[in-house]
Amino acid sequence: MTALSIGLDPGKRSDPASLAVVEFQFVARDGPRDQQGERWIVRDARQWPLGTPHPVVVEDSGAVADQTGGYLVFDQTGVGETYHDLFNLARKQKRLASRTRGVLITSGQMPSDIGIPKEVLVRRFEAKLSSGRVVVAESCSLKEVLRQQLERFGYEFTKRGATTYEALKDADHDDLPLAVMLATYFKKYQPGDPRYLARDGQLYPYRSLSHDPY
Repeated sequence: MTALSIGLDPGKRSDPASLAVVEFQFVARDGPRDQQGERWIVRDARQWPLGTPHPVVVEDSGAVADQTGGYLVFDQTGVGETYHDLFNLARKQKRLASRTRGVLITSGQMPSDIGIPKEVLVRRFEAKLSSGRVVVAESCSLKEVLRQQLERFGYEFTKRGATTYEALKDADHDDLPLAVMLATYFKKYQPGDPRYLARDGQLYPYRSLSHDPY
């Protein structure tokens, strides 16, 4: 089974709820086989219209998780607490089979089992993005929207010296990038085995099936 993660940003009153389906792969590179590269491919993305009821977003995103077999990670901060309860209810009522995990995006310094500082989340994602390890698939339904939001996402310093991580223009949204960040950061929860892209361009279901000499 392909290793898929699903990131869900519940959004805010002025920002739409957003979802990203991301596949994690190993990629061949020169060196020992235990030093293979990694990449994340955004296979699909979705946004709901502003004002969509939370139960609808939960139902829809749960259906995506069940259909793809992906592990769903969502931002449990703020309104996300409601999503935590709704996902648990859906699972209890047998309307959701897939696993979900709520995480708190904090302003702290150290990651924990239930929380991740936004600075850590953003900077680790920026490292993946700048090195070409995050790819938006051409088949992704919102590929142009996502690419634009990724280009306009960054950080600014406030007058008090604090750092904010968000869209750099008031008219832009950062919900899709945050959904991708959640999916790529928590790769250890992905079910299935990553596929392996050999240097000859062939994609194998597992690394062990490749005849790559490295």
